[in-house]
Amino acid sequence: MTDKLRDMLNSIPLPENLDENIESGFEMGRKHEDLKNTRLKKTLIAVAASLTIIIASINIIGIERVEAAIKQMLQYVPGYNVLVDKEEGIVLALQEEVYYEEGGVFVRITAASKLDKKLTVTLESNYKLTDGEEVMIKDGENNILAPKGWDRAGGGYFWQGNYHFEV
Repeated sequence: MTDKLRDMLNSIPLPENLDENIESGFEMGRKHEDLKNTRLKKTLIAVAASLTIIIASINIIGIERVEAAIKQMLQYVPGYNVLVDKEEGIVLALQEEVYYEEGGVFVRITAASKLDKKLTVTLESNYKLTDGEEVMIKDGENNILAPKGWDRAGGGYFWQGNYHFEV
C-alpha cells in the first residue's frame, strides 16, 4: 500500500518554476517580518521618549505639585471623592461615605468636592426638613456655616440634596 502511494506521489508532475515560487514566498515572509520589527522598534522608541519627557517634567515641576494636580483631576471622578485645597496645597480625602442614624432618621454624606473656597456636599436623608430648617456644617474650629445655595430632589420620605458652602 505504501509503495503504491509513493508511486502516485512521484507520478505527479512538478512545475518548472517551483523553486522560484518557494523562494519568492520566503522573501515575502522576510519582508513582512522586517516590517513588524520596524514597527515594534518605532513603538518602543516612542514609548521610551514619552516616558523620558514625563519623568523629566515631573522632576522639573516637582513630585508634590504633580501629585496634587492628579488628585485635583480625580476629584471630578464620581466615587473617588478627593478634595484639594489649592491655596494651602492641602489634599483632603473623603475615604468613605459618612452615615449617621438616630431614632429612625438617617443622614448620609455621599460625596464632597472643594474648589477654591466653594465646598459642595451631597447628602441623602429621610429627615423631613420643615420651613425655616436648613442643613448646616461645622468646621474644625466649631464655626457653623450655612449653605449659600442648594438643590434638593426626592419623593416620599427620602431626599437627596447638593449643598453649596463658602469656606
